[in-house]
Amino acid sequence: MNYNEFKNKVLNTPIIRSADISILDQNKQLILNQLGRWQNKGLIIKLKKGIYLLNENDRKIFPSMFFLANQLYSPSYISLETALNYYDLIPEAVADTTSITTKKTTSFKN
Repeated sequence: MNYNEFKNKVLNTPIIRSADISILDQNKQLILNQLGRWQNKGLIIKLKKGIYLLNENDRKIFPSMFFLANQLYSPSYISLETALNYYDLIPEAVADTTSITTKKTTSFKN
């Protein structure tokens, strides 16, 4: 499968998960290898292991930072500080999107 065929199949999805790739083609390992090559060429963006986005030029759906934060570490919820800043209820600016979860603490830089 070439990139254009792949792009047309995932164009209407906000994120691409490696777990869902077996639906696209019978040879899952071939697609996973191609994801690495497409990432090196800048055609897709790797958010974390197994979660990808199409590049901005090829994307039809532009997911929000809050949606992406939830997808990177699920189940999680946007923190109060982030929500208050989003609705302009606090005078301080919050640069990072912070999520709250009951799972182990971790950090992602994208």
